[in-house]
Amino acid sequence: MKRYLSLFLIIIGLSSFGSPGDTLYVKTFSFDSISTRRAVFAFPDSVDQYGKILMYYTLKCDEATPHDKYPCGEWDYTTYTRVYLPGKEKKTIIDYPSFVVHGNSPKEYYYSKVPTWSVYKGYEKRETPGDYYLNFDGDDYLSVPGSALESVHDGFTAAFWVCGDASQPRRDAVFEATDANGERVINLHLPYDNGVLYFDAGGYGVGENDNINLPIDPLYYKGVWTHYAVTKNNISGVQEIYQNGVLISSKETGKKGMNGITSMTIGAHDNRKAQFFKGGLDEFMVWNKVLSAAEIQRAMYPDSWELPAEESLLLWYPVGEDGQKIVLDKSGNQMHATAWGVPEIIPFNGPASQLLKPQPGQQLTIDSVPNTKVHIVLFGDSLNPEIPTDTLFVYPGYRYVYNLQGMLLDSSVADNANLLQRKTTRKTTTKKEEEIVEIARFITPYGKRLDLGLNGFTWVYDVSDYAPLLSGEVDLQAGNGQELIDLRFAFIEGEHASEPLGITNIYPFGSYTYEQLSDNEKLKQQMVRFNPKASRAIIRTRISGHGHAGPRNCCEWDPKTHFMLVNGDTLSRWQVWRDCGFNPVHPQGGTWQFDRAGWCPGTFVDTYDFLIPDSVLERGIANLDYAIQPYDPDNGEEKGNFEMTFQVIEFGDFNFELDASVETIIAPSDQHEYRRYNPLSTKPIIVLKNCGSQTITSVNLKYGMQTGKKAHFEWEGTLEPTKEVRVVLPVPSWKRMKAGERFFAEVNRVNGKRDENPLNDMQFSVVEEPVTLPEKFIVEVKTQGLGRAKDNKLIITDQDEHVVYQRLEYPEDSLVSDEVDLVRGAYKLVFSDENEDGMIRHWWNYYSDPAQVGENGSLRILDIEGNVIMDLGYDWAEKRQLFFFVGKPY
Repeated sequence: MKRYLSLFLIIIGLSSFGSPGDTLYVKTFSFDSISTRRAVFAFPDSVDQYGKILMYYTLKCDEATPHDKYPCGEWDYTTYTRVYLPGKEKKTIIDYPSFVVHGNSPKEYYYSKVPTWSVYKGYEKRETPGDYYLNFDGDDYLSVPGSALESVHDGFTAAFWVCGDASQPRRDAVFEATDANGERVINLHLPYDNGVLYFDAGGYGVGENDNINLPIDPLYYKGVWTHYAVTKNNISGVQEIYQNGVLISSKETGKKGMNGITSMTIGAHDNRKAQFFKGGLDEFMVWNKVLSAAEIQRAMYPDSWELPAEESLLLWYPVGEDGQKIVLDKSGNQMHATAWGVPEIIPFNGPASQLLKPQPGQQLTIDSVPNTKVHIVLFGDSLNPEIPTDTLFVYPGYRYVYNLQGMLLDSSVADNANLLQRKTTRKTTTKKEEEIVEIARFITPYGKRLDLGLNGFTWVYDVSDYAPLLSGEVDLQAGNGQELIDLRFAFIEGEHASEPLGITNIYPFGSYTYEQLSDNEKLKQQMVRFNPKASRAIIRTRISGHGHAGPRNCCEWDPKTHFMLVNGDTLSRWQVWRDCGFNPVHPQGGTWQFDRAGWCPGTFVDTYDFLIPDSVLERGIANLDYAIQPYDPDNGEEKGNFEMTFQVIEFGDFNFELDASVETIIAPSDQHEYRRYNPLSTKPIIVLKNCGSQTITSVNLKYGMQTGKKAHFEWEGTLEPTKEVRVVLPVPSWKRMKAGERFFAEVNRVNGKRDENPLNDMQFSVVEEPVTLPEKFIVEVKTQGLGRAKDNKLIITDQDEHVVYQRLEYPEDSLVSDEVDLVRGAYKLVFSDENEDGMIRHWWNYYSDPAQVGENGSLRILDIEGNVIMDLGYDWAEKRQLFFFVGKPY
């Protein structure tokens, strides 16, 4: 049963940001409801008298947040604001197991009444400075030059360190070498999915090779670094396997030829389409002779001054920090491998590496600890299979083997263990389905270094079109556990531009792979019937790209073109892409600065509305379909995904013909979303919307400080019904500007006539304290190196947008102090970065290319004596702008 919260707060009065109509506030989630993210709330029984509904979405960082150790969650997570509606009743078959252990019901489970044990094995940590390894994550590989193994005839040795990941054993290959016909000559599975090491060497073609195989203890292929060497002597026909320098298997297998090798791949089959290895590899070496046991032991810790059998060494990949795309061959033969995927270079002492390679002479640590008892809940009543009948408090009936980092390597049934076999009882029940309607989607900011303020950061989001869902008892979901959330709805008195009649999901909300969408496996054509009372209808969609597939990291970082079709004809095509360089939530941790597919960390996901043609609406029925540009089948991008909502929203007739609304005041304002534009000193910015049925070509506006001299402006243009336009107004009198004072903007006339709906003509905003600088001051810039200073420019303009000072070039890695001398007036300073990453060090290169990390820059305003007036920071992405006065506002 859902929790019912009667948090119904009604305040009647004048909204400080709203129009002159009375406003009713409904309070839902609060900062105190830390663990509640879905509940039922009391909303107004009727919303007919409210022309606009605004959602005030406030997030706050706090130690009480449960998600992780940070006051705001470390990562950017998708959160959903949804309304849940009761659906149809549906018969459902439910399976009830006869027992549950650890929340699961396996087909069989062994338990013991006496203690059982777990064994931990591995190597204690020792410092290994300057040592790195390659980590393959299941779609990476190294392509070795085709000529590298052409001299292999009578003898072959490969030696390397390996540490498979937790998914081992699996169907993958450590390496494979083939001839000009693509036939296998040499191949190593370590192990295959059955836990057996297979080493093929000699002969041509799968199943035709000489082969030695051996079951391998999981301790020696996953979770612990182990050195292996495999050899083939074509004179004697003997193949050998060495483990940590010790011969563990030798067998005479045959003398099939190994000559004619033209290609080799490390980390996958040589066709590079299958059997991708998952785990780490290091010190990969190949010789065209059979090494002795002593030489193989030296190969475990190779010394570049005295390599074993150096005259026969064909390639050696010791793995360094030289870069990821090319892995350098240090054998002297210049057989550098090309990395595809790309396998990650990880330092053994780095934070990403928890698995330590043993040093010479280091012994394996083995420790045994008793297993913790478990509760097994039994359900023995077949008539009431959901009711527990007994509980066993016993030991797991298994002997587990872990590495020292806690990775499970192996398990076996303990002696004297008892077997429980699952018996399932099936019951048919009736369950009410739920329909989910998304009214907004928000992606949280990166939490490291994030400060959302003492009272949090508030976004204001218009949800007026969802009015039919926001009345009576509303089952609402919002937020997650990363931040505290306070969610309020402001119902502003007035008339809708046109009354929303209903919202219909075209498709259920979902996350779909690029492949599923492009191949039309998902979101197929749907037939939709329209409300006969509807005079207007739109298709609304929210699409956010996620994942890091293919060369451009689809679909988070890769713009794709999407299509909406009506009755087979293209209604609209658009690209899902968002510029993140001017994000108001900054600085953040993470890569918040960079553009993404439909979203930025700390913003709502973009919403797109497409008007359904009147000719379609009049028919009362239509086939709606979605499509996306085809993916490249050769680069892996199809595995990226999109989260998607598609809705039809229907409206009645427009209530007015001529109705211009001042939707919001961007500047001057203390609204959090507009911090990048405030405090202001020059031109105000407002948003106008056409809420009437006629196209607007002119709007006469009155604006200024509420207690000061008023200004007038005639906007001219073309504004179609329901569309918005951002209007930059001429500079008014700022003489009364100070913190807490109110600014207003008001519609006087529309198309030369009186506006028919006065309730949305006016907006107020609260002004922040303006910035005042002396006539003479210094702009001090600590520039970055590594070629980044060329991205920066400084431009200062007056209120008429005339340039009064500029610097278009900066020297590398220098401290630059520019003295600026201005007369009394209003100004705008813009310090821009062409790459839109501010002056932050490129920390994301820490592992892949440490030399390209660099240092943070700085941007400060000093007085003429060198004292700091303002620190403008370095992590502001696209630009840092500052509006200021010299002298008092006027």
